[in-house]
Amino acid sequence: MTWTVFTTRCFDEWFDEQREEIQDRMLHALGNLQFLGPGLSRPTQIR
Repeated sequence: MTWTVFTTRCFDEWFDEQREEIQDRMLHALGNLQFLGPGLSRPTQIR
């Protein structure tokens, strides 16, 4: 099971303006989120 990572137009515009090094880091982080995300704990409501 993996997550699908959606981005906004604003993020895409910001991303396109970044240096290649930053783009590579962001793609790596989003890739990790795609595969590790389903295993992350869910937020709980504290009463």
